[in-house]
Amino acid sequence: MELGPGTISLEGRRALVTGAARGIGRATALALARFGADVAVCDRLGDELAGTVAELEGLGREAPSAVLDVRDTEAVQAWVDELEGSWPGLHVLVNNAGGGFFAEVAAVSAKGQAALVAENFTQVVDVTRSCLALLRSGATGTPGGASIVNITSVEAHRAGPGFGIYSAMKAGVENLTRTLALELAT
Repeated sequence: MELGPGTISLEGRRALVTGAARGIGRATALALARFGADVAVCDRLGDELAGTVAELEGLGREAPSAVLDVRDTEAVQAWVDELEGSWPGLHVLVNNAGGGFFAEVAAVSAKGQAALVAENFTQVVDVTRSCLALLRSGATGTPGGASIVNITSVEAHRAGPGFGIYSAMKAGVENLTRTLALELAT
């Protein structure tokens, strides 16, 4: 059986995708919409995010959006609180935002290290924590409940010269994902 919008429906489901202006986040948001989900999107790249929103709306989907940096915990929480006022629940959270730069560990400044940790690990924890109430509401009465999808990298599974801190944070997200699966299981 071929899996696609004709065989699987996410109609009536709501998703949130971080880092949705381009790349994997944009493709993920559009795929969820093609399967019938309404998709909230955020990114710090406002002009490119507007293009994603236009495509989502062109598919007939609700697409609430926010131009924000997911490392700004207060901005994320304010947006999620706003969503909670208009959406009765969230069924899928996709933590996609992240990034890095090439530098050997010894050459990364304390400021650079803090940026890599915030960009690739801390924000995943913070966004997830901000969305928990919405995810719990979405899971209630929904077959299969709600899902959290954390995008990582092949670098999480191998030594990454020049990407040591980035790689460690991606490995940390994978461990966090397994831990959340156990802590949030119903």
